[in-house]
Amino acid sequence: MEQVVKASVMYTGPGKDVLCVFVEPTPDIWIADPVDDDIAVFRVVDEGGRETGEIAGVEILDITTFSGWDSIPKDIPSMWQVEGKSPMPLVDLLRSIQEELRRYMR
Repeated sequence: MEQVVKASVMYTGPGKDVLCVFVEPTPDIWIADPVDDDIAVFRVVDEGGRETGEIAGVEILDITTFSGWDSIPKDIPSMWQVEGKSPMPLVDLLRSIQEELRRYMR
């Protein structure tokens, strides 16, 4: 059975339109690893600043208009779950949140 990552969501609002999804509990020490202009992966680091291989979360800029789903790295754990939703692949979770935000903003 695949590991399910419990997660929380933070949205900055339509002015900045940035979505962050964090694993829970969120590790204390992590760095933002930019994938491209719109995506960053938050990678856990040890006290020496070395990456541990664990993911602390992801950030997507301009989430309501984002379409670069293929750019999300494949090394991210596959099943994520936020409160009130069933576990799903990260890309599906992000798309679901995007749809909710778009509906809310209409």
